[in-house]
Amino acid sequence: MPVNQRRCSLAEDLNGYSAGRLHDELGWRDVALHACRVLQTNEKVVFATAWQMASDTAQLQYARDDGYRVVVVPEDIARSLGGLTDLNGDPMVDLDKYRSDWNKSFSFSFVGPSEMSPREQEIYSRTAEICALAGVCLAQRYVTVAVSETMRLNPTGDPVLGVWEETQRRIVIRRDQLSSLANFASTLLHELSHMISGTADGTLAFEDELTRLLGLTATAALARPKQDGPTHNFR
Repeated sequence: MPVNQRRCSLAEDLNGYSAGRLHDELGWRDVALHACRVLQTNEKVVFATAWQMASDTAQLQYARDDGYRVVVVPEDIARSLGGLTDLNGDPMVDLDKYRSDWNKSFSFSFVGPSEMSPREQEIYSRTAEICALAGVCLAQRYVTVAVSETMRLNPTGDPVLGVWEETQRRIVIRRDQLSSLANFASTLLHELSHMISGTADGTLAFEDELTRLLGLTATAALARPKQDGPTHNFR
């Protein structure tokens, strides 16, 4: 059987394994793992589970754009790939490995105010005002807020909306958050909470800090003198 045809047969067998339609030769788990190793040795592939495929994260599309072919494997095979290498000694590439490698090679695509639309500039210009509502002066903390077209991938494989970079003393927010003042303000307050608390998403300490900042922001906003005229559209 030609090499290319054999590779396609391996991939089809692995997909059949995941769906419960396997050939006898792939009936043993060790053989299935070896098939994955052979496949990656000869082709640029990334292994994913049926659940990950159904989630259809941005991570999958990024992998395809990078020239990877996505091969579906069952959960038990996917869990074992992390500690294996292909026949060339290279680590097996599942979605976690791909995301880690992508983030390590990641570089921001920054957008300066002069490159923003008038609406984006208007929203971005409110940065210091939003921070002040939360009792934060960025200048005193030597912190900047930047906007980027691209962002790193989170554990689910989707691009994050913002990130606090402690070593750079910088908050980076994804450009599409400038679509509305509400989106930009919420992402900025989220990252301010990371900056102040030094904690990660999902922790009680982070949630406590975010709640505190929301309370300060609401209090400061409500204490402002009421102005006549139409109210702002925050959508």
